Amino acid sequence: MKKNKFLEKIFDTLKNKDFFIADENKKYNSAEIKFLLNKKIKFLSKKKIKGNTIAVLKNNCGAEYWINLLVALRLNFTIFPEVKKSKIYNFYNNVIYFNGNKIFLKKNKKVKKNNITKSFDLIFSSSGSTGEPKLILQKLLFVVKNTEFVLKKIKFKKNKIFFMCIPYLFTSAICHFFACMISGTKFYSTEKIMLPSNIVNFIKIKRINYFGGPPLHSGWIINSNKKKFKNFEKLISSGDFVSEEIINLYLKKKLRFNFYYMYGLSEVGGRFCINEVKNNKFKFFVGKPLRYMKILNKNNQRGEIIVKSKNLFLGYYQKNQFILHKGNLYHSGDIGVLKKDNLMLDGRVSEIFKSSGVMIYPQLIKRKLVESKWFKEIFIYKGFIKSFGNVPFCAFVGKKKIHFGKINDYLKTKVPNSHLPKKYFELKKFPRLGNNKIDKQFIINNYQ
Repeated sequence: MKKNKFLEKIFDTLKNKDFFIADENKKYNSAEIKFLLNKKIKFLSKKKIKGNTIAVLKNNCGAEYWINLLVALRLNFTIFPEVKKSKIYNFYNNVIYFNGNKIFLKKNKKVKKNNITKSFDLIFSSSGSTGEPKLILQKLLFVVKNTEFVLKKIKFKKNKIFFMCIPYLFTSAICHFFACMISGTKFYSTEKIMLPSNIVNFIKIKRINYFGGPPLHSGWIINSNKKKFKNFEKLISSGDFVSEEIINLYLKKKLRFNFYYMYGLSEVGGRFCINEVKNNKFKFFVGKPLRYMKILNKNNQRGEIIVKSKNLFLGYYQKNQFILHKGNLYHSGDIGVLKKDNLMLDGRVSEIFKSSGVMIYPQLIKRKLVESKWFKEIFIYKGFIKSFGNVPFCAFVGKKKIHFGKINDYLKTKVPNSHLPKKYFELKKFPRLGNNKIDKQFIINNYQ
């Protein structure tokens, strides 16, 4: 699919009079969106911008963020959904800052010459939850292709209403937005941190049909009163592991709405695998890869997930330099098991470690602890004890007071002795990052 055809499909949506882009406070209908688009494009055209241009989209400015993204898209700027100042700007003749209804233009007098910036038109920032955040160089068309394949699996309908509650600069947020624009689905979004009751009430009051967000939010919705969701049809979870407890609860309650578990990677342009949770057979799997991608590891063999595709990212911008990706293979850093083309995630390569010569799989320990139904949240990680060396530690948020000895007695029947945690840390709640993922590094640093 060529870029001009994509643009036609995106902007054709604005011909639909009932379409809107909204946040919790403002709502722009299609006529208002077109007016703002034309106004901003006319303003920028007067500036006589020449040379390569990067559009920096500041978040936390509500629904106008998405209108700014459409402006940048229309003008063929490199789109950068990031707030912090970056030295990548030195490689562009023009830097345009979009902040709500304000636009600031800065022209670089000394531009670092290179041909690399011509190869990509979208820059993603990784969340940094498993290490230092990276800037990911991506082709917009790869993200669009990915979105269209996802829409074949999860069909969005025109005039239905989608709602998401995550920071706009993350890959999943932009993928959700493109899906709505391509489908003509009305788009509600907020970056505001919402309590469980606020999300549930918002879905009810606004007659939301589809919701996309992290597993934490999915759990809140599944735990709520199902009578409140007469118009609700699809729940989409992405961004982290969905706990077995949430999946089991969804199946037990026999909820009418469809529950999709999506495994995504910014490096592959968005989504990688999709599983619609329907039955017990593959309920803990993240599903099958989209048709144009493959996983290179053998059935029933635990190992690192290697993705094969012609539509991978172009590289990284790290330590103030471009690091280009070579070939059509990507080592994800995730560990998984493939059974009948369905993938089950088993944690990160960086989280797996050796203890007295034995490989320790934290996700295996977590999975067995979840089955006990004693915990709200669990994080298993590598700790160190002088007399033992590297050993598993367990931080958790419990549903009720529980003796640590009782936990180990239970685990002895489920995992090898090498996988029994040597220390337990009970927290009232887990620290979190801006995207609602657990701040694992904070726990590792402070609970040893």
